[in-house]
Amino acid sequence: MQALSRLGKGWAYIKLQKYAEAEAALSEIKEDGLEKPSRDALYLAKAVLMSETNRLGEAAKIYEELVAKTDDPVILVQAYIGKAD
Repeated sequence: MQALSRLGKGWAYIKLQKYAEAEAALSEIKEDGLEKPSRDALYLAKAVLMSETNRLGEAAKIYEELVAKTDDPVILVQAYIGKAD
């Protein structure tokens, strides 16, 4: 449950354009403790954060991975949009 609240906090910071805080919140999350849908949301958050902080190579890599592996149609669409950007 703590991981999910940190994930929500990370997304909120991204939306508020507080990228250092978002990165701190997202980096506290242990990926192995998440179920696949939550892990995909975490990867998407990291990709968006990388895009917003001009780390486009890292973002592209995460988007590619999401396109290849996610089963969630919403995450898939967001990954394609991010990849296109």
